[in-house]
Amino acid sequence: MGGTAPPAGEARSARVGNAGDGALAATPRPPGIGVWGMGGSKPVDWCDEEPERRRAQRRRTRPAAASVALAPPRPSLQDFAFSSSEHALSSMVEAAAIAFAKSSAIFVGKKVAETVISYVVNKALDRLPLENEDLKTKLKSKLSKTQAMLYGITLQEIQDNQGLVEWLWQFRDAIQEAEDALDELDFFDLEKVCNRKAESSSSLVPKFMRLQLSVSSNNSNSSRKNLKNALMRLESVFDDAANFRVVTGHGLHTSPQRNEGRIQDTTNRNETTRVLATPVFGRQKEKDEIIEWLGVEAPGRDSKLSVCAIVGGGGMGKTSLAQLVCQDKKVQDHFGDMIIWVHVPKRFEPLVLVARMLESINRNRATASSLDILQLDLTKELVTKRFLLVLDDAWEDGEIELWGQFLSPLRNIIAPMGGRILLTTRMGSVADAVKRQMPSNEYKCVVLGGLDHRDIMQILNHHVPPNEDLELRSVAEWIVHNLEGCPFVAKVIGQYLRDNTDHSNWNDFLNKKVCHLDDIAPRVMEMLRLSYEDLTSEVQLCFQYCSIFPSHYKFRMEELTEMWVSSGLILQSTKGNSGQEKIAREHFNILLKKSFFSLIPRELHPDPSTDYYVMHDLIYELSCLVSSEEFSTFKVTKCNTADVSERVRHLYIEGINSEAINVISKSKYLRTLIIANEEWPLKAGLADNLKKAMKGITSLRLLKFDGHGWFDINDAIAELKHLRYICMSATNKSNLNKLFKLFHLEVLKLLKIEGEEQASVSDLCNLANLQKLYLPKTALSRVPHIGRLTNLRELNGLSVKREDGHKISELKDLKNLRKVFVFDVENVSNCSEASSAELSNKNDMELLSLEWSNQHNRINEQILDTLVPYKRIRHLRISGYKGFLPPLWIQRKVLTKLVHLKIVGCPKWDKLPSLASLSSLKHVLLEDLPNLKYIGGPDGDGLPPFLVTLVVKDCLDLLNLPHLPYSLKHLGINKVGIPCLPASNHMALQNVSTVDPQLCSLHVDSCPNLCSFGSCIVEEQHYKALTSLKVVGCSMLQKLPSEEHFRRISTMESIEILQCQSLSTLGGLGALASLKILKIQQCTHLTATSSGIPVAPAMQSSLVLDTLEIDNHLLLLQNPFRNFCLTRRLVSNGSEMLELPQEWLLQNSSQLEHIEINNANLLRSLPSTMDTLHSLRSLVLCNAPLLETLPAMPPNLWALQISGCCTRLKVGCKTNGSEWEKILPIHKVDIN
Repeated sequence: MGGTAPPAGEARSARVGNAGDGALAATPRPPGIGVWGMGGSKPVDWCDEEPERRRAQRRRTRPAAASVALAPPRPSLQDFAFSSSEHALSSMVEAAAIAFAKSSAIFVGKKVAETVISYVVNKALDRLPLENEDLKTKLKSKLSKTQAMLYGITLQEIQDNQGLVEWLWQFRDAIQEAEDALDELDFFDLEKVCNRKAESSSSLVPKFMRLQLSVSSNNSNSSRKNLKNALMRLESVFDDAANFRVVTGHGLHTSPQRNEGRIQDTTNRNETTRVLATPVFGRQKEKDEIIEWLGVEAPGRDSKLSVCAIVGGGGMGKTSLAQLVCQDKKVQDHFGDMIIWVHVPKRFEPLVLVARMLESINRNRATASSLDILQLDLTKELVTKRFLLVLDDAWEDGEIELWGQFLSPLRNIIAPMGGRILLTTRMGSVADAVKRQMPSNEYKCVVLGGLDHRDIMQILNHHVPPNEDLELRSVAEWIVHNLEGCPFVAKVIGQYLRDNTDHSNWNDFLNKKVCHLDDIAPRVMEMLRLSYEDLTSEVQLCFQYCSIFPSHYKFRMEELTEMWVSSGLILQSTKGNSGQEKIAREHFNILLKKSFFSLIPRELHPDPSTDYYVMHDLIYELSCLVSSEEFSTFKVTKCNTADVSERVRHLYIEGINSEAINVISKSKYLRTLIIANEEWPLKAGLADNLKKAMKGITSLRLLKFDGHGWFDINDAIAELKHLRYICMSATNKSNLNKLFKLFHLEVLKLLKIEGEEQASVSDLCNLANLQKLYLPKTALSRVPHIGRLTNLRELNGLSVKREDGHKISELKDLKNLRKVFVFDVENVSNCSEASSAELSNKNDMELLSLEWSNQHNRINEQILDTLVPYKRIRHLRISGYKGFLPPLWIQRKVLTKLVHLKIVGCPKWDKLPSLASLSSLKHVLLEDLPNLKYIGGPDGDGLPPFLVTLVVKDCLDLLNLPHLPYSLKHLGINKVGIPCLPASNHMALQNVSTVDPQLCSLHVDSCPNLCSFGSCIVEEQHYKALTSLKVVGCSMLQKLPSEEHFRRISTMESIEILQCQSLSTLGGLGALASLKILKIQQCTHLTATSSGIPVAPAMQSSLVLDTLEIDNHLLLLQNPFRNFCLTRRLVSNGSEMLELPQEWLLQNSSQLEHIEINNANLLRSLPSTMDTLHSLRSLVLCNAPLLETLPAMPPNLWALQISGCCTRLKVGCKTNGSEWEKILPIHKVDIN
């Protein structure tokens, strides 16, 4: 920081030299400054090591025996702090840590006692020979007593009794040993079945087969001995339990009642009222939306009951928004004394809720004990009155009928004045439960996201009055950017900083994430604890599993749920694996609806047909906090072997070195092993040591290798008999066939096989339990008779051939298929063969992909008509088809449940039938249809009514798109011949009062005929939700929409206009009030006449722009650029720049934090006023050979990078050089 020492704990670093000397590739940024890199495009996490390091330190400090999920210990003082803190942790910190660790662990223990123990022991007893009847009897007796003891164990006893903790670990280990012995017996049973099938089908090698059967028999006998030994050990552990029963006095306990695993009302959940205690900043848009819904400006509009749910994560301001609405004078005048505020009890009971409502209206009427009488009294009170009922902090989502019981009498009130219910909840599942009880036109949902950084700054200033100290003011700005829009966290931090105004405390917030700070973390985590403890124990366990992945990991639901199943987190189901997968998906949806996962917007990831989810930083920290040592992460660059307990069950390793291999070697209880490694080739000896280490983790169920270096390891994997799941990003043909003798395998994903053309894959059909198979196309095409894998549910490629074992009829016996990709469909000989696949009878089918190769010419169109999918299929892909017409089953609207439709490379289609009757269809991708001229009929009604995503690419003959439904959120148009963008579906205009257009992202690329936005969706008055506009390579486009239209779009946050050479004006772009990112490049006509425009601004804009990225600095002389005065980041190409735009920089000096000039080859000097840019934190100059000296630098500059500079400047910036004093205060310097 300018004029001061660097923040505590940070050593100033400077690099002056050549790039080859290790100079930074990009300028560093002070920790905590958002997540975006210096170019404004590449996401970078500057603090991503903190969760792993802090979690590692936390685990190092725990007693080794006290980490089991069944027996949580008292956490150490490092549970909430990574660094050696100067502050002693308060009792609140310790109490919060204890509550977290114990609440998560005890429920897991209970569930093990309830289900897993009974399942494993009873199954094991059935496998014992008759001569062990005495052992069976004793174990059954001791099992019931031990279960009773487990039910009665309290948190306090676990905390106080270290011997009990150790016993719980021994108990867990004994159960796992018995489970492994059982699993091994099942393995050899499967091996016997496989060998007998092979013997019956081959008469050439009977002697070899008999030998194999003999070996299997011997192995089975050995496994039975192992099982008996494991049960004897378990009996010994049961005997030890008797000691704890005597000590604790436990008797029999019944199973938990309703809502087991869910917290009830506690003193930590404060009662709320309608009184607004503190000012509310922001949320004006949401407030206006709710007040409009209330109808205060249109009284008598609707006499029916209507519900609006406010949904948002903990601390996002739901209650404050509801209070703000109730305080509004128009609302108070409209509802008078009939604004009823009820804080909803954690245990939702309609009788209690109705009584509270009555008490609020008429205290004397809330005396009855019958729900019917209370509801009758409430109806009498409300029937003639206009009322607003606020139900604050609702949690009930499990028993939907309770909501029906509560809402039913209110729905039946035909109040002439109308009734409204405003509901606040942090769980989308609660909102969904209420939505099911209401007609669609009488329900509304407002989802709260993070606040704008300006609003967060107001919250901080409210608690910490603005300081004259320029450095503290600058630090405050950076703190705001690190809070991710959460008002509660801003409030907590503001209250802390109010009493701690020295620089070191404030700099702590720059150098660490919020939840790493000892005095802040307890209150933040306490807020999240309620959501976590509301989960059942099974869902808590799945949530803990997510802690092993890196922060900001992109989860796919299907991948994560199959990991939960394969790793053993989902309890055994009578429906087998399919039942477990269904349970896992239900668990995921619970976490999603309760805001533990966030859906990544579709425009931010490449595949529009796949959803990705992330965990918010605070949620990820919560998962690390509540997970025991069973779940661990090891980074070779930041951890050592002491960071991982020997009792770890689920392990994620990033990188490979000798320490990582040591961790694997000592982790003999591992069930999950995931290794991500980018280094290739592996260092000498590491591959061999890794293979040796893997042979010792015999309990492994799931193995995933990402990255490089996984060759020649198949033989080691083949010895892990318990494996259910193998996923490898790359392997080779060596010993590949050995993997096909892992008879328990259910998921096999080999994404790349080196030498796949020669790989031996003939034995793959031995895997009778296989359910999901993903192999490279060439390897998979060589697998004969894949129809023998009758348990298959997902198959990523059946390459149809005209030879037996490879025909499409192989699909006939795969009754459970859920996803299948069929290649080379042109090799289907006739309609009879196509019909033999029986696609229409596969009732579990969700995805069907049909692909024709490029070599085919002759087409029998009746074959595609015969390949009729199951009528309730959700995903359909057709690729490379050279017939003239779409299949009849698309034209006849057979697929009524279709959600995703992707059609690629059908060059002869000139018309796509109307999709308007497919009400379930949400996502449509049309690509490479060069002759397509029409979609639907001439009336323009060709798209589904509830379409969400529409992407059209490489359809240059398509001159018109159908009218867009109001539900559409994402529209992508690339290389399409349209002269203008489409309009909306005017048939929906009559419903504008209740349904607004949802379009939020519009991307147009390489449309040669597009010349304007006139009369399209962007210029329609009802389109207000657009947040992202990107136009690339539209050479005929001349202007953007006018000020009138841009002012209406109050949500627009990002605009990119690239390679539009004819663009001469930006229209009314300056009227956008919420714009954050503006990028204008290669629009040559836009800057052709800009040199003569005066520099002085005509008027200053109030727009706070996060990033302005341009390729010509002369744009800053034009409207609206010259009016900007609140820009945070400027990125510009400096190829013609002789000097920085000094006036513009001074005009934006109050906000300007980052300047980046690329290709500054003509730049000779920096402005003498640089030291007045107090907000500037980073400066990047690339390729600046003429720059020889520096002026006095900004006082708060954190990072300086100058590349391609002259020798004089490089020498001057060295120690005691001519420029040394100028750069000395800067934290990170890179001059080369």
